Amino acid sequence: MAYIEPALAIPLRKGHYTMERVENPELQRQVLKWLADKYKILELRAPNHLSTYIYCRTKAFFDHKQAIEPTESELMLFITGYGLQYTLTPPDIEDSPKELDGVVSSPDIVLPPIILEQLIEVKSTRRSAKNHSDDKAVSDFWLQYMLGNCKIRDTNKYDLVIIYLMGNYSPPFPQLYADTLTFDFEEIELNWAMILEHKAVLDKALETDIMPTPYEHCELWECKGCRYNMMCEVLTREGLTT
Repeated sequence: MAYIEPALAIPLRKGHYTMERVENPELQRQVLKWLADKYKILELRAPNHLSTYIYCRTKAFFDHKQAIEPTESELMLFITGYGLQYTLTPPDIEDSPKELDGVVSSPDIVLPPIILEQLIEVKSTRRSAKNHSDDKAVSDFWLQYMLGNCKIRDTNKYDLVIIYLMGNYSPPFPQLYADTLTFDFEEIELNWAMILEHKAVLDKALETDIMPTPYEHCELWECKGCRYNMMCEVLTREGLTT
């Protein structure tokens, strides 16, 4: 490489660099694998974890019967969520699972009790922070999960930390909000009854080796980017879902 005397060097103009830029998919795969290993994303959760009964039961069945690796989109969503949760969790906090009716509870953060345990959930979203004050800013799935943990841990209070990754879509971003939710005990019981219904569906499917009927045990948006989406489409088209 030729040496250029500093006095003779021509200042580079912004946007006029001449470096060679080549995509490196192998490095991309290595980084994704490293992050997946770091946050244990590829480890199979116990089939009776509370979250299993909140989200798609057909997917949960496949996970435990013929699991395939997550798509890149799924990995990135998990990595973002777990990475932010890991960063915000105090270093001396340990997981403290509890169980009720065969359902395991493990909130993101459980602070030692002064009077009662303090339950904290950490969530990230690409929704706009402009709508944070709207009740719909808290998704039904988050609420079902928090209500379930309240039932298992005999409380009706839950702290929720939401990280809006894109803020209000006007720089600077991101933005962080924290709320304390107080639930009605009747709502907690109704939610628990729903969770036990979902559990019964999955338990029967795992016992009989017959998968829950696709699209009947989930919200349709869950299918977008799901690693099992093609399997559900093919099995449904061929009439092999029952």
